[in-house]
Amino acid sequence: MRTSTKKVVLAAALAGLLLPLGACSAQSSADDGTSPIKVGVIGDFSAGSADMGVAMRQGVEMAADEFNADGGVDGREVELVFYDDEGDAQKATTGAQHLADREKVTAVLGNPNTGTAIATVKVTQARGVPQIVPIAQSPEVMEGDTEYTFRTSATNPMDIAVLVEYAKSQGWEKIGLLHDTSAYGLSGVDLIESQVAESGLDLVATERYEVGAVDLTPQALKLKNAGADAVVMWSLGADGARFALNTDGMGWDVPLLGGRGLLFNIFGELAGAAGEGTYATGGFDITKPEGAAFAEMMQDTFSTTDSIDFAVLGYDAASVLFDAMTRVGADGATDRDKVRDAIEETTDFPTVHGQEGASISFGPDDHEGASESAVVVVTYGPDGWSTN
Repeated sequence: MRTSTKKVVLAAALAGLLLPLGACSAQSSADDGTSPIKVGVIGDFSAGSADMGVAMRQGVEMAADEFNADGGVDGREVELVFYDDEGDAQKATTGAQHLADREKVTAVLGNPNTGTAIATVKVTQARGVPQIVPIAQSPEVMEGDTEYTFRTSATNPMDIAVLVEYAKSQGWEKIGLLHDTSAYGLSGVDLIESQVAESGLDLVATERYEVGAVDLTPQALKLKNAGADAVVMWSLGADGARFALNTDGMGWDVPLLGGRGLLFNIFGELAGAAGEGTYATGGFDITKPEGAAFAEMMQDTFSTTDSIDFAVLGYDAASVLFDAMTRVGADGATDRDKVRDAIEETTDFPTVHGQEGASISFGPDDHEGASESAVVVVTYGPDGWSTN
């Protein structure tokens, strides 16, 4: 890892944070080969999933800071252009159009959410803008034509495979499934059902609910009565916390497991001690030397390590992009097609996220860069989430 100068790209950050809907200065009329290379960063920076979006943005900023401090692309720096989609698919569409057409960014990094990522990819794909998806994990994001789209995070199928195998290793044989009705929640149902069946475990009941449900006790009672000896919650942080409180309140001491949707700060804020012992898939392992160094860098730069799983994913996605730009040189770094081709040629790029030795590789027929080595199992305890 390169040494951080702890300098945030303030001009770009202020442009994205102070102007409505991420509006920024107009693109210069022509690329003179020396002006900054514009990169769009899109996500929810202010609404319900801002834990993911803000942390992703911070990771990208740290990567850009390092890259520029090291000389950028032959002395040509990267300029980040931010757009807040507020977790809304229509705003994500508008934002992607703004970044591609008005700002004329070379590439886009984002989105954290499944629905907004799907919306953004449609725009960048149609306009021939390379996009790297750092967080959104659902298979639907990469369906259809993905010539210009790449993903650096593990997918839901990878996370679910690791999670189910972990449950099996603990001797939990009767699995209950709780999921919300969001794009994220629904995308996990078939995957979890098939993975549980393939593992030889028994899915005894499946319960669904609307995002933000005040009380999940009815679902908990049905899962308990079905004989579940572990429950997979394919839910976001607040809802997962409420379910943990509900099971605790009814005296049902059942192991709870979930995906990265649980890794929001609000899970711990709401669940407190009731959430302790909950397992989730994540991407950050602080026991790795690279992980420890990243946590220190994030603390020094932003005075926080909140939602660090999402920050490290943003950092790695940006690093892959900047590496590709370096390989095409200063003159090619604003050429969308050249950058796309260089991303596709990425092989064994070492990542901070994931297990020891995890890396990113793409190819002409594979724009999913991660493998199951990108997944770690974490547990919630008094000090937050930590590697299991």
